[in-house]
Amino acid sequence: MSATLAGIGLTSMGIAIGMAATGGTMPIAAGLMTGALVALIGSFVVLVVGGGITLFLQGESSELINDSFVFDLNPVTLQTGESIVRTLNVDISRSIGKKKGNYTMNVKWERIS
Repeated sequence: MSATLAGIGLTSMGIAIGMAATGGTMPIAAGLMTGALVALIGSFVVLVVGGGITLFLQGESSELINDSFVFDLNPVTLQTGESIVRTLNVDISRSIGKKKGNYTMNVKWERIS
């Protein structure tokens, strides 16, 4: 949308400059130049607002990410019938696209024999 508005603005500007250079009617050239400037400003606004919305929505989107976890935990020594629960908080940051995942897991160790 921004590129279309910019194309319209630049074309109108070119026509206005051509009309002024060849001695065309100045009121029409001035009107075309005004329309060209409005189109170019609109193009910039669409680019900035659209980019801001895209960045905002990118932070709110979810996608499937396959993660595997390997934990190097202290050994757990339990007696038969004893169990413990540990809460693990894992933060994952990815450099591509600045994706971040937060996981909270309750892990139960249990010795049944």
